[in-house]
Amino acid sequence: RVEPVDRRQFGVVVVNGARNLLYGPNGLGGAIDVMTRSPTQPFADLTVETAPARALRATAAGGSSIARIGAVAGVTGDFTRYTRLPSSFERTYYEDGGRRDNSDQRTGSGWSKFVVDLGRDHELVLHAMRTQGRYGVPPATVSLAPRYWRWSDWQLSTVAVGHAYRGSTFSLDQKLYVMDAGNTLDSYDNDSYSTELTGRAFHSVYDEGSVGGVVRALLRPAGDEGGWDLRSWWGLRRDAHSGRADR
Repeated sequence: RVEPVDRRQFGVVVVNGARNLLYGPNGLGGAIDVMTRSPTQPFADLTVETAPARALRATAAGGSSIARIGAVAGVTGDFTRYTRLPSSFERTYYEDGGRRDNSDQRTGSGWSKFVVDLGRDHELVLHAMRTQGRYGVPPATVSLAPRYWRWSDWQLSTVAVGHAYRGSTFSLDQKLYVMDAGNTLDSYDNDSYSTELTGRAFHSVYDEGSVGGVVRALLRPAGDEGGWDLRSWWGLRRDAHSGRADR
């Protein structure tokens, strides 16, 4: 889960169907392409959203440009004590409605982007992002053996450097990236979420990292006038995974 820091500074494209393949092997089930915009003039924004006594989200973003160099950065924090079930929810043995059990969340994210205009429709981009948090997994309301799980730690960091060319009929994007992710999942004995003594309980730590590169090309002979276009994607990625479970 990655939270956009400021929706007004983003372009978002949701892709499904065969076009997912343009985003590489991880796009087979659908893809969301989030594109941060380079500032053309200084800006600063602060947004606060709240559900009284239940949730608070605050985001701040700012950016500026000097000569051929632009920079944007932002942070967000999401603090949720619980989510509320709808009034139409019918009570079950494990859930009596109202506050959803184990539905709290604490997450924080930050990102930055630097853009250098190289001239002649070329630009160099450096991007870094990190998100970290912890949250509960509400138990199933109808299961005879609900799982009492909590993500005690969840984190994701990405650094990428790229080059882009934007011509009137041809565009080319090239990117190299490094990604590091890790999480800790705890399965507890019961809804007290305090002990891990029975056979169903465990403490699981999982880490993964990726190094890769992507090249995307777009040929549009008619330019912005419409007509047909040809898109292609090439990518190479190496993943490394490690994990352990302590019972």
